[in-house]
Amino acid sequence: MNKELESTLKSINISYLFAKNLEHGISYQRSNWELFEPSKFIYSFFTFNMLYEIDWEKTLHLKFIWDQRSENYTSDKIILLLKFI
Repeated sequence: MNKELESTLKSINISYLFAKNLEHGISYQRSNWELFEPSKFIYSFFTFNMLYEIDWEKTLHLKFIWDQRSENYTSDKIILLLKFI
């Protein structure tokens, strides 16, 4: 596996692990802390965005990251990712 692909996959994995273990909270008073779940959604959303910006079929075939940011509409990139998965 080439270095760029390996580095990107590590970054995606770090983002996933961060979001998975994240516990954000809000405090109305100093002693009352409540879990704030929308934060997990936001970090998961960022991770998903990183995933769909890559054309995974081309990336695996060419063995380097094929960034498709300028190639397709967002909806098309999401469909391509879901088909690949």
